[in-house]
Amino acid sequence: MLESVNINSLIQEISSAKQVKSTDIPDIDLYMDQLTTFLDNKMSGYKRNNKDKVLTKAMINNYAKAGLLIPPQNKKYSKENMILLIMIYRLKQLIPINDIDRLFAPLFQGMKGDPGFLERIYDIFLEMEQERYAKLEKAVLQELDSLNSMEKLQQEEEQAGKCFLLVMLLLSRAETEKRLAEKIIDSYL
Repeated sequence: MLESVNINSLIQEISSAKQVKSTDIPDIDLYMDQLTTFLDNKMSGYKRNNKDKVLTKAMINNYAKAGLLIPPQNKKYSKENMILLIMIYRLKQLIPINDIDRLFAPLFQGMKGDPGFLERIYDIFLEMEQERYAKLEKAVLQELDSLNSMEKLQQEEEQAGKCFLLVMLLLSRAETEKRLAEKIIDSYL
């Protein structure tokens, strides 16, 4: 049965995915194999399935060719590149690479005059993201309460119908927020 207890546990599972804080990222540059192993281990909570890979060598090379990364020095990737790759992984689920490129342009500008700029922006994002989980829980539980009070579904349809409607509402919110993000990118970047 779709209950607030079940939804709470799912939200807790999502929000407990260990964020990769800037302090978790080594200050030493890593070779490609070290980089992919590090990211795969640190970001395992973001994978849908255990067999999924976070980032492959081919993906990283493509991002570097597209100018989304700082060119590696002696085939080693910096802490800044690791932060950029984490953000790319999160963003590529929602927006195309050309939008990520446009979104990153101000970051690269800020990094030119201030080496700590990217790390501060990233840390602020992680902090604000944690705050959003509490808001998400409240919003989803309100939608679940609305669904539970509905009398339009027949008893035998109730569980499947509520699951479907809750998923549709969540995806509708995600799609609306994605469209808003695209409008901001198009209007300001």
